Amino acid sequence: MTEHIKTLDENTSRRDVGLWLILGIWFIINMLQASLSGLMDDEALFWMYGEHLTWGFYEHPPMVAFLIKSGYSLLHNAAGVRILFVLTSTLTVFLIARISNTKNWLLFAALLFSTLIANAGGFLAAPDGPLLLFTALFFLFYQRFLEKENVAWALLLGLAMAGLIYSKYNGILVIIFTMLSNFKLLTRKRFYLAIVTGVILFLPHILWQFYYDFPTIRYHLVDRNIHEHDFLAYFGEYIIGQLGIYGPLMAIFFFWMTFSFKTESPFDRSLKFTAIGILLFFLLYSFRGRIEPNWTLPAFIPMMVLTIRSLANRKRLLRIVYPLAAISIVLIFAFRIYIIHDFLHLPRKLVNLTEFQREGEWADTIAKKAGDHPVLFLNSYQNASKYIYYTGRLAFDVCDYDNHATQFNYWNDLIRAFQGKTVMVVDNNFWRNMPGQQALKFPSGDSLCYSFIHDFSSYSTIPVVVTTEPLRFQTGQELDLPVTLLNPEDHTVRFDRNPDQPTFLVYSIHQGKKRIASEQPGPEITSIELPVTGYDTVLHIVTPETPGRYELYVSLKTGWLPAGQNGKRLMMEIY
Repeated sequence: MTEHIKTLDENTSRRDVGLWLILGIWFIINMLQASLSGLMDDEALFWMYGEHLTWGFYEHPPMVAFLIKSGYSLLHNAAGVRILFVLTSTLTVFLIARISNTKNWLLFAALLFSTLIANAGGFLAAPDGPLLLFTALFFLFYQRFLEKENVAWALLLGLAMAGLIYSKYNGILVIIFTMLSNFKLLTRKRFYLAIVTGVILFLPHILWQFYYDFPTIRYHLVDRNIHEHDFLAYFGEYIIGQLGIYGPLMAIFFFWMTFSFKTESPFDRSLKFTAIGILLFFLLYSFRGRIEPNWTLPAFIPMMVLTIRSLANRKRLLRIVYPLAAISIVLIFAFRIYIIHDFLHLPRKLVNLTEFQREGEWADTIAKKAGDHPVLFLNSYQNASKYIYYTGRLAFDVCDYDNHATQFNYWNDLIRAFQGKTVMVVDNNFWRNMPGQQALKFPSGDSLCYSFIHDFSSYSTIPVVVTTEPLRFQTGQELDLPVTLLNPEDHTVRFDRNPDQPTFLVYSIHQGKKRIASEQPGPEITSIELPVTGYDTVLHIVTPETPGRYELYVSLKTGWLPAGQNGKRLMMEIY
């Protein structure tokens, strides 16, 4: 009996040699890529998340920040930013193998290394990495929960549920479609234990959202798609994007095998339900606004499992799959090298990889011009984040009133450090309202414009609230809107720090992408003192001449800088 068990263990070990070889190659390739490639724009922002840890951020939950902070504490470079994401992707590959129960390692490797989204997720420090990991963990724990329904698996399932949503909000779709695939779960007490566990673990983020008035929900469901939509274009972009992330040569096999898979168990049904459900959900959502291709990423895990299992015994089809996979792998590895070193020198309009290359030179060029002065970037959280990452110097991002907010809106301590100092202001575009603007050219051929403000003052942290509703007025009407300026500080705020940079209350009216009125001046408030209890005033506005629905923005404007994001976007009806 003992010899029989030993023989089984040896056979299993030999069969797993292929898996360990794949895992080793995968880790080494992605670790090299992580070490030799510069940070993408969003990775620099996520690094900023890690430097300002909290239970939530404007666009994302905090898992990406926790991972980056942990890795960067070990290595203060790009490898440190990404090391835990390389590890999570390697663990995800291991879990996919275990869930699919495959022993065809050639097929497994062919599908893994030929899929664009898997390769990108293998090294980038982004929420998609932990999202894939917790999707795989969720299905592994769910598979075990179905086999043996006990408290331990219920608690682990709840842990995976929380991890899904802590990674990225679309992770909740995995839970929803799994439940829809098996209504019997609603009759099982231990499944409710899993849900309660997940909710308790996720409670800190819920409280964070409540404290900040649910900014992430407003952004994703309202502010992100406030303008008119080109439904057909977004639909077409979605289809092309999905084919692209799985690879133009391999996508057909993933979709064909997933949609045609015949389920024989509740677990199989959950895989198919989740994959197809997520794809169809975002297909419908594309009629509301633009869909990023990676939003469907949770579908990759079940699609990968179903495709492996479907193709395993189709020898004729594998004769087509393997050559196409080999071509895809060669192209993807060539692109990986190209990310590190631009050996083709293609026009940047065709392929722009400056995010990965020479960004240190870009930051150093600005730093030399700025000297000891902090740098204020206009409408570019990407540039502000990269500048801080590469130089370690003080920088901030301020957005125009009509742009969507960023996480910098919540880092008030950074902008406070600018007050009263000489500040270098940098913008991506040349514009006529920047006095003394000069061109700043970079080795890459890019250029920015910049100027300096002495004795800088910013009031972007002052909330401006319109205290009347509903906003329903006649055409061409002149009226005084009651407005309250709130004081978030624990002391009186003065607006007269720099007489050369007066502060005004202004309003703007938009209709979709059309600007009806932009930064129309109201009362100058330079001379007032804002007490901690707030300040009430009125803003004289003129309504549009044409009936319809409009967006009204009320902001503070200091000097020649653009009006800030002091107030919420308000809907105004004109009749």
